[in-house]
Amino acid sequence: MAYPERGVPLSQAREDDPLLFCTQEAVHLTEMYAGDGLGRLVEERGIHIAHGYVLNDFRYVAGIFREAAGRARLAAEWTGFLDRLEEAVRSGVVCNPLVGELARYMSALQRVTVTPADGGVVVTNHGSSDIEGFTLLFEPGTPPESIAWNGADPGGTRAWPDWLAVWGMLPARATTAVTQGIR
Repeated sequence: MAYPERGVPLSQAREDDPLLFCTQEAVHLTEMYAGDGLGRLVEERGIHIAHGYVLNDFRYVAGIFREAAGRARLAAEWTGFLDRLEEAVRSGVVCNPLVGELARYMSALQRVTVTPADGGVVVTNHGSSDIEGFTLLFEPGTPPESIAWNGADPGGTRAWPDWLAVWGMLPARATTAVTQGIR
């Protein structure tokens, strides 16, 4: 069975609810991104939409710059994070679209309907653009090989202890059957 996000305020969310987003302010950027911060974001299936003033040497943007020979230089922690982010994007672990690309994707998602059906769901893309990477969540322990995307293997899967994520392409103006246990 696939699960959508429950439409409740964050204060009413349960620990096991998948959340589309929550907001936080980060002022010590190198602490947030140092070590395994990027890995935690990926493991939590998060979206990080960053707005910042990282090229300004404001005191509240702590840790981006270090003094060297009387000049401000980007800190090794920050450039190391950028290197890890670049590798995560290149390997497909992290999606790093421009804002316009993200807006087009989110707009396209508004033209999708998901309808329960025998053994799975029917996903209809009413829009005029194909949607790559459309993702559904299934119960934990669902074997990835039991999921069919229009009778074939999905584009990809990833299992966490609490969900199985399954994704694939939704052609424009078409219906896609995503089934479990039926091949």
